[in-house]
This record gives sequence, structure tokens and C-alpha cells, in this order.
Amino acid sequence: TAPGAADAGQLLHEVSVYPGPFDARLALALERMAGALGLDAAVLAWTDDGAWAPHATFDPSGGLVPLAPIPLAETFCAVTTQSDGPFGVEDSTANALGVAAPACYLGAPVFVGGRSAGTLSALSGRPRRRGFPGAERSLVESLARWAGSAIEGRRTSIALQEREADLTAFFDAAPM
Repeated sequence: TAPGAADAGQLLHEVSVYPGPFDARLALALERMAGALGLDAAVLAWTDDGAWAPHATFDPSGGLVPLAPIPLAETFCAVTTQSDGPFGVEDSTANALGVAAPACYLGAPVFVGGRSAGTLSALSGRPRRRGFPGAERSLVESLARWAGSAIEGRRTSIALQEREADLTAFFDAAPM
């Protein structure tokens, strides 16, 4: 069954309050997203410099998500990064994009610092015979927003810690 808004909210809550570091919460989000959508794998990938590079993956089969960077143009993520919301392909054999890709894909851009820095996507080795309803698209988009906000928060925290260290060093060295 397709996830509804309540399911998406519950998943977001579960991921947000999960104890442990961000990477553990991200791993949980990828696993639960793939399960909720009935797809085989999920990935958070960076898309800078014209390359698609996996950051975190959930791929129990080990055969759907490439582990090394590949040219962005060869992925559905190339289209996803150019969109404001989710992009899905239910059956890539019928797709006119002509890119090497999984049989089924649903992804959303991950915005960090106001720009698309990557994608959060779920995929399958089998085509999907039904489309991606709005609730499924909202689930992926919500998790992509969560990931982008969490990454931006981590970057801000690191920058503040560095600034605090700089100020501490300055005041410790100042003659008083």
C-alpha cells in the first residue's frame, strides 16, 4: 500500500528522534523510505562537479546502487537536480531520456545552502506498473528536505565551533 501523509509524518518523526549521529538517522531514513515505497534500494548522492557520488546507501542486494562516482548525465538524478520537487520514472525501458538507470526511480533534490547539492532517491531493478501517487512523492520530498536541513545544520554547527575556537585562541593570546 502507498504511504499516506500520516505515514510520512510518522517516518519523519521516527528519523528525527532516532538516537545517534546523523549518519545513523540517514541510514534509517533510506531503509524506511525504500520499504514504504516498496522499492529495493535508496541513496543520498552528491551531484557536484558533474558527477553523481553516493554518500549513503541502502541496497541489500548490493547490485542497484553504484558505489563509485559516475557522470551525472548518465543518471536520472541529472533531471532531479534541475527540478524543484520529486521526479519519477516507473519504467525506464519506456523512458525517452535514454540514460543508463535502474528500472524504476523516484527522487527529489536535496537543497543545502539554497542550492541543489544532491538527490535523495529510491529505486528498483523492476519496472513499476503503477505510478507514484502524491503521497509517495511527498514522502521522498519531505525526507529530501529533512536531509538538506540536517546537513545544513551540521555545516553551521561545524562553522560555529571553528569560529568559537578562533575566538578562544584570540582571547587566550590577548594580553590583559
